[in-house]
Amino acid sequence: MLYEVKVSYHTMNEEGTMVNKKEWYVMKYCERFSEVEENMFDAFNYDNFKDFDVTDIKRSRIKELANTKSDDNDKVFMAELQDTFTTDDGIEKKMKYKIIFFSKNIDTAMAYITEYIKQDYNMLLVTLKETKFIDVL
Repeated sequence: MLYEVKVSYHTMNEEGTMVNKKEWYVMKYCERFSEVEENMFDAFNYDNFKDFDVTDIKRSRIKELANTKSDDNDKVFMAELQDTFTTDDGIEKKMKYKIIFFSKNIDTAMAYITEYIKQDYNMLLVTLKETKFIDVL
């Protein structure tokens, strides 16, 4: 299951003043909210951040993480896909779901998702956007 996690901490900016930063992450391979929180504290060396805290955790509606990060310049993109199928009764149904994946920019993201949807001839791209997520942990 995937979780969306928001963290908050204080850090020094370029001018040397303390600023409050808030960042969003996706956490994978967790079963419980407490496990998500514990893994976030483990992922950050929170001794380097003043007042580090996990401020929000929610179960994500994202169905899948489609690839892995290739370098630190990759951004997290989200695609909403629509799959059309026919039930045993002959009724055509449409199902929408979201996936996330890493890409360098919107052009390479579009190329990646175009190849991804070729795996199912009834799949359509509904939306594609860069997300607020910093990383997937």
